[in-house]
Amino acid sequence: MPSRPKTKRKRLLKGCLLLFGALVLGAGVTVGFLVYRVIMGPAGMAEGASKAYRAAGMPWEAKDLGQGPVAPERNAAILFQETGKQLAKLHPDQDATSIRKLIEVGSFGAAAKQLSSYAAALDILDTASSRPEIVYDWDWDLGMALQMPELTDTKRYVRLVCLEAQLDAANHAPDKTIRDLAIAWRLSILIGREPGMLAMLSQVGCENIVLDACQRCAATMKDDVASLAEIESITNVPNALPNFGRALRGEAYFILAGIRNPSVIEKAMESSGNADPTQGIDRATLVRSGLPRDIKDRALAALFFQIWTDVKAAIDSYPDDPQGLGAATVRISDKWSKKSLMGQIGVVALPAFSQAGKAVAELKATRAVTFALIEAMRLKARIGRWPTRAEDIPGKWIDPFTGDPLKIKETPESFRVYSVGPNLHDDGGIRKSEILGDLSKANYDIVASYPPRKYGQQGLAKSR
Repeated sequence: MPSRPKTKRKRLLKGCLLLFGALVLGAGVTVGFLVYRVIMGPAGMAEGASKAYRAAGMPWEAKDLGQGPVAPERNAAILFQETGKQLAKLHPDQDATSIRKLIEVGSFGAAAKQLSSYAAALDILDTASSRPEIVYDWDWDLGMALQMPELTDTKRYVRLVCLEAQLDAANHAPDKTIRDLAIAWRLSILIGREPGMLAMLSQVGCENIVLDACQRCAATMKDDVASLAEIESITNVPNALPNFGRALRGEAYFILAGIRNPSVIEKAMESSGNADPTQGIDRATLVRSGLPRDIKDRALAALFFQIWTDVKAAIDSYPDDPQGLGAATVRISDKWSKKSLMGQIGVVALPAFSQAGKAVAELKATRAVTFALIEAMRLKARIGRWPTRAEDIPGKWIDPFTGDPLKIKETPESFRVYSVGPNLHDDGGIRKSEILGDLSKANYDIVASYPPRKYGQQGLAKSR
């Protein structure tokens, strides 16, 4: 007959084993529940979520981006690429900065001599501006790994055309000036017709360059009322603002392509030091439609479809309000990131879009102040003095940020028309380039002025 201590030890051991088993079982159930909650549950929703996404009009395949085949004689992309080849033949130290400085100090002969080396490229850009479409031969199913080197050079192209316009204005050739500005403006709008955020931001940058050139050319021709009116008419046209909604649709497809082809992102990251990290990727293996097969990727796709269906609703709600649309993407990001870890992953790109919306809104304000300034210059040429209020300028000049009239500031040194900008605060007509310190914390206005700002001007006022 066993002793009592041994019997107690057996009972204790048996109890421990039962407890351990219960803990293991409980942990397994918990892990299983979490796996179901985080992965299996969302994955099962992928089919329905994808249908809602497609019904909202979001891109399911690359063809939905509207970048189909284009006849060569209609495609400006071919000529942009040819322009890049022409500029590559020039000496690497040769750039437009020295031409800008020569024009600013009045050395027009020296500026014309330097600009003449760009003659072949400028002729090509002239032809490109008359073409109605732009479609590069890009494989959109490479997703976020897709390189778009052509877009990084577009501001350089537009800047060259604008420098030619400024030189023509200085040489009292208004017809040539207006023609050059029109070419630069058409090129800027063309660039933004490609899908995606990079194309849209390239258009924003190019249009800002053209508007700056309009102010400079107008200042040179300040007494020519007819030419001032023509300069304004070039850029003051409907539907010239970047299409933020189209850019977001392009970004959505980049992300969807990455979910379908996760190995592409991995290979691109491994080859990030190469000129083209997509080299070596077998395009024939790319998944170009449908839902992912992998359960984790399917769960991520389900979340993606729900988030971007919300984004499409925001696009529809803010068709002419880029800053409002940007703010809506932040709210969508907050909503989904609070739901789960997967939600935080799914919205990782959305907060950056609010800054893109701000850039478009600031461009809209820059257009308004530029046109108002040119009209004020026309008025001064007729009556001999500057207006004291925006209401005195012929036309209706409203600050797009506040809905109130634009503001005016005249000093012995300058005349300024300005918008209060995204902070909705009147900072006295100080532009961003005139601020000392950390620009991310600076308060500034959106300004057009006579005389125009000097190139490279910065640090005239402290941040408030």
